[in-house]
Amino acid sequence: KQRRTDELAKTHFELGKLYAEMNQFALARDSLLEALKIAEHNSLAYLVQPIEDELFRLDVDSWQVLIDKRVRHEPIFVKERSLSDILSGMPG
Repeated sequence: KQRRTDELAKTHFELGKLYAEMNQFALARDSLLEALKIAEHNSLAYLVQPIEDELFRLDVDSWQVLIDKRVRHEPIFVKERSLSDILSGMPG
């Protein structure tokens, strides 16, 4: 499973770079943010910095929001909850 997750993050990263080359900047930013979310949620630390570097090159404003959240120790991405997580938190 880890390898599949690793490949998914890399795929979004590569898609982001390709979209940027095609001047599809919104799609590029979204793909890079998805890659970063996957990398962070799955402890793929070796991917985080290259993704952030590409985001900086593409969109300084989005990169700045990301850095500001890190400095304030705010969550960058909210981890998605599964149905079982939601149901287990409901009063019985």
